[in-house]
Amino acid sequence: MRGMLYNALMILRAAVLFAVLFAAGGALAEGAKTGALSLTVFYDFSYNGIKVAEVADTLAINDNGEYQINRVAAAVGFAKVLHGDVVNTSEGKTASYGLQMSHYKQKRGNRPLQTADYDGDILKLARGDEQKSTTLAAPLYDYLTIIYNHYVLGRILTGAIRQTDGWRIREYHYETGEEETMQTPYGELKVIPVTYQSKRGPRIFWLAPALGYLPVRSIVDDKGHIFETTMTGGPPPPN
Repeated sequence: MRGMLYNALMILRAAVLFAVLFAAGGALAEGAKTGALSLTVFYDFSYNGIKVAEVADTLAINDNGEYQINRVAAAVGFAKVLHGDVVNTSEGKTASYGLQMSHYKQKRGNRPLQTADYDGDILKLARGDEQKSTTLAAPLYDYLTIIYNHYVLGRILTGAIRQTDGWRIREYHYETGEEETMQTPYGELKVIPVTYQSKRGPRIFWLAPALGYLPVRSIVDDKGHIFETTMTGGPPPPN
């Protein structure tokens, strides 16, 4: 169960995973946010209907286009005793396709620290004392940049993505569905579902255009185990 809980925290969108398909180069897309900005978002995370963590995300971008995202998933109840907190950080710069990570790290309880360093060509991964590297062309994402790319760009992008957790590299394909209405901390809002299929089961995430395409809810089916994330507050209310 320890592994399943962590895997779900990693795909929280919690985080919630959203695709950016296009190559680098040129200016940010029309509708993208430019200049310095800061954002804080809060989520509850549950396992089979039981709340196991409270998540706080902060995103900051400076005038030079350098960003930093911090996530603290504070475990509650039995999860606090069994697994502890999960802390993640992503740093890098904005690009034509959103946020391009250069350094990512995650620490989960007493498990070894995992890190990824990327220069746009070489990806260096480390887990405790283990190290490996590979050559990869941009774009490359960690799961924090995937969550917030659509917010920075001001639109939903779908297609194939590559992401790293500091040790593994995975690729998924994302598709959008028909617009729905969902209850949020700001009342009833229109949302757009985004889905993808992993080897362990289907995942669906709902983005709210009125909140800059932030995810307000997600459901992950991991071999019959249901993980759910729900926004509890943080972003500016819709106009």
